[in-house]
Amino acid sequence: MFASDLHGSLPATEKVLERFAHSGAKWLVILGDLLNHGPRNALPEGYNPSAVAQSLNTVADKIIAVRGNCDSEVDQMLLQFPITAPWQQVLLAQQRLFLTHGHLYHPGHLPPLSAGDVLIFGHTHLPVAEKHEQIYLFNPGSVSIPKGGFEASYGMLDDGVLTVRTLESDGVIAQSHFVGTEWVDIVNEDNEVIAQASREQMRAQRLRHRATYIVVHDGMGKILVQRRTEIKDFMPGMLDATAGGVVQADEQMLESARREAEEELGIAGVPFAEHGQFYFEDDSCRVWGGLFSCVSHGPFALQEEEVSEVSWMSPEEITARCDEFTPDSLKALALWMTRNAKNESQSEESE
Repeated sequence: MFASDLHGSLPATEKVLERFAHSGAKWLVILGDLLNHGPRNALPEGYNPSAVAQSLNTVADKIIAVRGNCDSEVDQMLLQFPITAPWQQVLLAQQRLFLTHGHLYHPGHLPPLSAGDVLIFGHTHLPVAEKHEQIYLFNPGSVSIPKGGFEASYGMLDDGVLTVRTLESDGVIAQSHFVGTEWVDIVNEDNEVIAQASREQMRAQRLRHRATYIVVHDGMGKILVQRRTEIKDFMPGMLDATAGGVVQADEQMLESARREAEEELGIAGVPFAEHGQFYFEDDSCRVWGGLFSCVSHGPFALQEEEVSEVSWMSPEEITARCDEFTPDSLKALALWMTRNAKNESQSEESE
């Protein structure tokens, strides 16, 4: 649970502690400006810094706090938990929560953060739950002196969702999903996993990763071609000669191929042929691909956010329109055709 800018208000503090007690949260994160109202603010309702300190001390072992611009060493003498650090960090499995008041670090002056990290701050008394480029921003607002026409508010982190809620009625003001970030394995030139990163970080830094390429064909020479939607994060609107996608962290290639085929096209319960792996690199991406194929005649259930339309094309038609296709899917199709031709040749020789 997150609270900020108490500014010595005893009624607001008591309400925060009441919410915390019933929230099920393990920690109460206070983002600064605990006891003093500040010279630029009017006195909040029930201004009583000493009583606020006493109330907060009852849960001192559950509080993580940072220093606000109105906090001082004298305030620390009244409190039984540390408040003098200008920032703290909470490390999740794959992401970092950077906690600060907001007068030193803020959206206009970010600390060094990685893609997918979350900046959690107060100071402005304005609730925020949004994504800025590759960083998530969260401000729970103020529990005592709200601004911008908002009600007094606090914040919650629950199952990967950051929510700003009204302190009085517990209504939702703003919300951001951030732990839903897709994580992928990062590999070296030998296709060995060396790290994990968010999909966004992988794209932004052109990190080497894994992906599946599935040639969906009708068994009679036609290839199923997909058009990528305009909202795709990579090559929007282009044509794909294969289905498939980025392999998620700790996911096996075949497992990923089956998942992608079902998610994108509704293909399930059909045999998948495996055709080995290959490496592709250009100015846009560096990827180790797992090559698969399957026979399907539809009907296809298109994933709305991924695939805008599908059509059947011959390899010759695809070649004639190659500038409309993603380069990596063209390489995958070419390898499949080559390997298929070799297999057919070997089969004929054995006969």
